Formats: sequence, C-alpha cells, structure tokens
Amino acid sequence: MINISLHPESIGTIGSVNITNSFLTSLIVSYLIVFFLIGFSIAETKQNFFTSTVYFVFKKYIALLDQFTQNRRLTLIFFPLVTTFFLFILTSNLIELLPGFSGALYHMGSGERVPLLRSPSSDLSTTVALAIISVIATQYYSYKALGLSGFFKRFINVRGPVELVLGLFDLLSELVKVISFSFRLFGNLFAGEVILLVSAVFAPLFIPLPFMVLELFVGIIQAFIFALLTLTFILIARNDEKVAVSKEVG
Repeated sequence: MINISLHPESIGTIGSVNITNSFLTSLIVSYLIVFFLIGFSIAETKQNFFTSTVYFVFKKYIALLDQFTQNRRLTLIFFPLVTTFFLFILTSNLIELLPGFSGALYHMGSGERVPLLRSPSSDLSTTVALAIISVIATQYYSYKALGLSGFFKRFINVRGPVELVLGLFDLLSELVKVISFSFRLFGNLFAGEVILLVSAVFAPLFIPLPFMVLELFVGIIQAFIFALLTLTFILIARNDEKVAVSKEVG
C-alpha cells in the first residue's frame, strides 16, 4: 500500500516538540554539509582529485555569481547566504535518491508504519521557512544599501499617485515572493518524490531509473533557481534607488 501525504509524518516527540520525518532529514542534511566542509578544510592542504574538483566547481560557481553582481566584492558578501541556500536545497533534493531512503519505515507504538525519512524540500513548512529567510535577507540588504529613508521610500512614496501605487505593489510583491518561492520548490520536489515512489512500487527494476535521472536534474536546477533568484532580488532591492553596485553594504 502506497502512503502519500502532503504533510510530514510525526515519528515522535521530544518534550512538547513534535519531531517529523522531514525535520529529521533536515538535521541529517545539515550534518552532512558540516561534515563535508570540515572534511574539505582538512583535505585542502593536500593537492588531490577531491580538492581539485571542489576548487574547480566553486571557481565556476563564483564566476556565475559574478555575472549577476558584476562585482567580486559583492559576490563574496552574498556568497555565504546564497551558497547556504544552494547546498541545503541541493542536498535535500538529492538525498531522496539514495538507495533505501524511501523504504526506511518507522514503526509507531500503535503498530502504524510511517516513512522514517522525507526530503525537506517536499515539506511545505520547510520551503516556506526558506522563502521567509530569503525575503527577510533581501530587506536587510536593501536597508543596508539604501538607508532607513530610502528603504521605506521603496514601499511608501508620496511624490505622486503613480509612485504611491507602485510602492504598494512593490510591498505586495515582497509578500507574494514567500508564496511563489515556497510553492515552486515544494511542488516540483513533492511531485518528483511521488513519481519515484509510485514507479518503485509498480516497476521497481527498470522504470524508476529514468525518473531518478530526471529528479537529479530537477533537484540541481531547483537549488540553482532558488539561490540565484534570492541573489537577483537582493541586487534589485539594493539598486532600487539607483545605488551604485559597488556601494558599501555593511
């Protein structure tokens, strides 16, 4: 029997805190990223295939960010935020492709069996949280670049009726970003997870492979889209009043 649920399943509690399978996977993903970075920091003193590959990938990645910022200093300022989004979403998307991920079950005390692990990107609460962080970061960098008065003029501009309406639309668009960001990521990844589950049940040997390749591609693209859209929105918000790209951010 296939168990498909829009909301994550609870696998236990710690005190009054409910622990879901997507939250457990989020912790695993976070630790995997930390262990990878620690391992790389230890191995970077030695020239080998692993370190050379990582350096090559990150050089290309930084060059891609440079195309958006047109300024290496800005790239380095926004690099931690954008890259954290990218690594977390990418790892969350790809971990579901590991053998045994979908088949791991947790036996509840009532005898019910629920999935032990679930991709965080297929949990709407996770994608909403990521979207909120992205929008808050955008407003923070906008405030740092424009100052308090310039920041509020983006949304409340009384120089004329047209400017006032455009400002209100800008405010509305910031709120809509939370919905569009979260549902785009959730919809794509949840649909992929369902396809993989259904194909694995009805044709476990051959049919899931093409879908796994497609899911791999979609997972990488979705991580890039979320990270680069965040960077783009930050740059737009900073330059709303034609602030020079090289202006001090803080």
